[in-house]
Amino acid sequence: MFQCVTLVRPQFTAQFTVQQFTHVFFFADTPPPLRERKEDVPLLIQHFLEKLSRKMKKSLPVVSPEVMDILTEYAWSGNVRELEHSMERILILEDADVVRVRNLPSSITQRQGELQMFSEEPPAP
Repeated sequence: MFQCVTLVRPQFTAQFTVQQFTHVFFFADTPPPLRERKEDVPLLIQHFLEKLSRKMKKSLPVVSPEVMDILTEYAWSGNVRELEHSMERILILEDADVVRVRNLPSSITQRQGELQMFSEEPPAP
């Protein structure tokens, strides 16, 4: 038997058998990757910028619409953590009131450029 102890509310403890423990984690619902939840990207960007700017005691920058489009369409292979680290990088390295394309990490802008090259239709003959 395993004993599950929570640190948030220590009054809630439970005893699990190995079979129950396996079922709990087997059926746990994992959220889809961020690249499949594009509608969450703008909300997360705002959340991380607010949180990190408060922590760093910096003014909250505004994200330009062009940058918001690029970040929303980006694949985010590193998921939410990659997005948070990108926002942190912007706040650390840039001292701008508006986040523009030039403020984005090159890994994001280069990848976006590659996607645009492949998505453009070839010129008509």
